[in-house]
Amino acid sequence: MNRSSISSPKARSYNDVVPDSIPSDSCVKFDQQIILTKDQFELLKIISNAHDKSISEYIQKAVIETMKNEIEFGDFCDTLLDKLDTERELM
Repeated sequence: MNRSSISSPKARSYNDVVPDSIPSDSCVKFDQQIILTKDQFELLKIISNAHDKSISEYIQKAVIETMKNEIEFGDFCDTLLDKLDTERELM
């Protein structure tokens, strides 16, 4: 797949993405490459446009909601315990 043919719109400025209630010095920005098929990317554009958000805003909110659901409904504690058990085995 030719990745150069798939282009994404530029992210909005920090002030457009992060609510005013969150001070800029308490945020962490990370750049992580997300590889999607062309169809997945087109769908992401449609969904983010339907929510009147930039793709970066949509992804940010989706990640936060996923983390909330993982903590509330997932086996998050089991995951942490498994990690601790794995680290103990290495000692």
